[in-house]
Amino acid sequence: MGRYIVRRLLSLIPVLLGVSIIVFFLVRLIPGSSLQMYLGTQVETTPEQMEELRRIFGEDKPVPLLYAEWLGRVVRGDFGYSLRTSRPILPDILQRLPLSIEITIFALFLALAIGIPLGILSALKQHPLTDIAIRVTGLLGLSLPQFWLASLMVIAFSNFRGWIPMGNYVSFISAPLQ
Repeated sequence: MGRYIVRRLLSLIPVLLGVSIIVFFLVRLIPGSSLQMYLGTQVETTPEQMEELRRIFGEDKPVPLLYAEWLGRVVRGDFGYSLRTSRPILPDILQRLPLSIEITIFALFLALAIGIPLGILSALKQHPLTDIAIRVTGLLGLSLPQFWLASLMVIAFSNFRGWIPMGNYVSFISAPLQ
């Protein structure tokens, strides 16, 4: 079992590398430069100023070299600075990581608590209507975008049912019933 886990973790490296290459190059295919998007339409710059900004931000280099530099920084733990707040990104990620893990674990347990009984019910009840309803519901749950489904659930459980307060967050560890 340990060897299997190690093999799976090692196979994750080329997958992540491939995905990062694809995303990095796809972002470069977006019309306009990231510098133009950052500056927006309100900022007037001369061609000389634009060339200097390209040099400062590294946009004058070939894309493969930019990718290699970016990958080197990421491997060292330097995720850069936020364009919105001008602060390093890593502390923001680390600050939000515990809540993300808590939400993920809660979602996993919720999916298991709903999915396992429905799977058992679908296997036991060979009635076509029950089986089809469970399958369609499961297929919809898998095919809908997760952020959209989560937004619908928040609206349903807070606005319509009143089961959870909207906009308030209390850690599950500090108040499990809230």
